[in-house]
Amino acid sequence: MKTFLALTALIFSLSSFASERAFISYGGMESWGRSFYACTYAESQTIKHLKTLGATNIDVTCSGGIDIWMQGPVRMVATFDVPEPTGRDEARRMTIKGSPRNPSCGLNVAIFKAILPKFSKTVSVTSADDSCLSRTSNYSYDLLIDM
Repeated sequence: MKTFLALTALIFSLSSFASERAFISYGGMESWGRSFYACTYAESQTIKHLKTLGATNIDVTCSGGIDIWMQGPVRMVATFDVPEPTGRDEARRMTIKGSPRNPSCGLNVAIFKAILPKFSKTVSVTSADDSCLSRTSNYSYDLLIDM
C-alpha cells in the first residue's frame, strides 16, 4: 500500500510541470551600436529569469558570444519545466527591471521574448517597457504570476 501511495504521489508531482524548450539568439544589434556578451553571463541571466518565473530542472547551453579568439552573437537553448496553473484565484505581482548600472537591455529583452510565451498559462504581462533605444536604456516587465 505504501508503494502504491508513493507511486501515485510521484505521478501527480511529475504531472504538475510541463517540459519546454526555448531558443534564444542575440546578435547584439542596438540602435546605438553593437554589444557582445560572454556565454557565462548570458546563461546566468537566462537561468535567473527562468527561476523568477517558476521554472525548474533548468539546463541552458550557449555558443558564440565573447570568446578568447572572437566575438559574435550569443545562441542559447534552454530546457526547463514550467509549473502548471494551480487553479487558485491568487496571483503575485512582480516587476522585473534591469540594473541601473548594467541593464544589458537588448540581451535581457531577447531572453524574455523567448521564454515568456512558454509561461502563458501561469504568467501574464500587465505592462512592458522593452525598447532599447540607447546605451543607458533599461527594460521593465510588470507581471502577474499564478500561485
